Amino acid sequence: MNPYPISIKNLLFCFVSLGTLPYSSLADQQSPSTWIGSTGGEWATAKNWSQGLPGISKSVDIVAPQEIRIRVNSQVSVQGIRKKGPATATLTGNTITIGNGYNGSFNSIFVESGDFTIDNDLVNTSNKRITLGENANSLTLNGNLDTGGQTTQIGNLGRGKITLNGNRSGANALYIRDGEVVARGILSNTNGGNTQVLENGIIISASADGPSIEPGSMGLILLDTGTYRFAEPNQINGFVQFSGGTLDLAGFSNTKYMIGNVTVTQDSVLNFSNVKPESLFIADVSKNTTWTKGAKLSIMGFTKGDKLRFGNNAKALNDAQLRAINFDGAPARIDGEGYVTPAHF
Repeated sequence: MNPYPISIKNLLFCFVSLGTLPYSSLADQQSPSTWIGSTGGEWATAKNWSQGLPGISKSVDIVAPQEIRIRVNSQVSVQGIRKKGPATATLTGNTITIGNGYNGSFNSIFVESGDFTIDNDLVNTSNKRITLGENANSLTLNGNLDTGGQTTQIGNLGRGKITLNGNRSGANALYIRDGEVVARGILSNTNGGNTQVLENGIIISASADGPSIEPGSMGLILLDTGTYRFAEPNQINGFVQFSGGTLDLAGFSNTKYMIGNVTVTQDSVLNFSNVKPESLFIADVSKNTTWTKGAKLSIMGFTKGDKLRFGNNAKALNDAQLRAINFDGAPARIDGEGYVTPAHF
């Protein structure tokens, strides 16, 4: 069975369709309701907002000339949230549903400047972005992110830092693009979802408990100039599709979970360039017929202290797959236990 029921062509079409919409601040049919409360206050207090308590048809602006802390004591739903001002703004409390209603900017969360911390669980209900702007410092999501059946893009337009400390769940694609995103939670992709890293996106994954990419899903897709960088104690247990991107071990060795099915559809890179020994164990892929003829998987920086293994024996790769692998341009060989090394080792 093909583990990828949706073709990469269709996935790219969906992304290109979404990607044509420009990053911008929240430009809604109705002007946003702006936080005018004190440095600490209740979301549910109407007088803390310029246009009264925002509801499902409203986006909100949080302007922070000085540190602001807002408590959400019951579940709320808004179109989107824009953070402005140089100081830190923090949201705490109950679940916030974002992305409802009309939102001309395509952003559910947009950090225009300063630092923004959201402790709440978030539900992203539409195909909309979570964006860190060029002049912003950081966006930290400490709660869980539920994207349901929607596609969600996380993008970083500047040099700031986006950190996902909670877990992401959802049945559709999560796109990481334009800058670094640090993920310390589990990126769960059930029912055909996946995590895609593309267009100069880098996800640095450091799951504290269990695999960052779980089995039973489309798993991880590396596209174009996208990079997935391990950071211990991260593990990965799911499908990986190499479609032009880079899997960077960054000193990682998987000791608990074996990577599941691997497919190569375009020339891609597996980077072993860290100075410390690294190892990567991958399941038997010999029956996978979806490798694209002529697509290469280039292993970079591999030394005699490193280990790459497919399955448990020399039949875990078929002949065409073995020919598709090279070590800094040199051909590969596979030994009786499934370890793959440069032919000249």
